[in-house]
Amino acid sequence: MLIGYRKMEQLFRKCCSLDLDKNKSKRILEIVEKKFNDMIEVAAENARLNGRDTITLSDFPITRGLKNSMRIFEELKEAVEVEPVIAAIRAKTTMPFDEEVKENMPALVGTLFVIVGYVMKELGVEGRKPSVEDIERAERILDYTL
Repeated sequence: MLIGYRKMEQLFRKCCSLDLDKNKSKRILEIVEKKFNDMIEVAAENARLNGRDTITLSDFPITRGLKNSMRIFEELKEAVEVEPVIAAIRAKTTMPFDEEVKENMPALVGTLFVIVGYVMKELGVEGRKPSVEDIERAERILDYTL
């Protein structure tokens, strides 16, 4: 695994009262990376449609729900160090990001972790430990919505 799972475990415990093991952390990291790259793909397409060769923050598909989740993440950011987690995410684009995107990338990625946790919680995780099925269901929901 590219990162220590302790950082993600700490984030999920603080935001959603969920406990993760190493395998589940790895799977959640894969989901977040996939969703982040989906967002980048949309942002790159939006930049091209607007005649730009640089991705700006306004190119990202940021909905009201995502903004609300970003606020939740920002409140947790002080309590949980997410930089090592964010460093593990590799953006798949040849189009450069402007400075505002680079500055907001930690919040965008961190927010995706929060969303995965809250979706699992809303799905009714039994106790504090999500099952493989809980994670798969959360992934399907994110595929439909993000």
